[in-house]
Amino acid sequence: MEIRKSPIASAAGGFEPQRKNNFALQIAPKGGVDMGVIEFAMSKFPFPKSELEKGETQLLNEVRKWAKAPFKFEGGTLTLKDYVDKKVSDAIQKWYKLAADVQSGKIGYASDYKTQATLILFGPNGNNEREWTLYGLWCRGYSNGEGDMSSGDQVEITATLEWDWIEQTKPKIGIEQPKMMAS
Repeated sequence: MEIRKSPIASAAGGFEPQRKNNFALQIAPKGGVDMGVIEFAMSKFPFPKSELEKGETQLLNEVRKWAKAPFKFEGGTLTLKDYVDKKVSDAIQKWYKLAADVQSGKIGYASDYKTQATLILFGPNGNNEREWTLYGLWCRGYSNGEGDMSSGDQVEITATLEWDWIEQTKPKIGIEQPKMMAS
């Protein structure tokens, strides 16, 4: 194969790279938290990951494996750029406080702190190429970053987010169910 004939990002089209920086996380409002500030301050967010438990059976000298419940949808860390005039830290802390109020020692109702979000991956031309809906999204913890006297870099805030499950909504991934055999 000649390198020059590679179809990757060629003038003829095909194999256009999906860029890491072409994404958005749109979070549904909850409890008066300014989710717009969080969305615009976003720097990094993990793309969806799910995993099944694995079952195993040994028969003589062989092992057979199968998918077993439960489905696992791994949460992730949202990294945000902090801004002096946009109260990014306040928005994250307010969302976290809906789940757990450190001062009173009370835990909130899930219906008060869980929300829904849409993760969108855009193509380089701005078209919405892939989309996932995250259900039961909530802030499990946060860090206001760190100070460093030898650096003028922007402060980054991190929030640990959890979600109950994820559904890819664009393109819709469907599996044709097998037809039952007639007896």
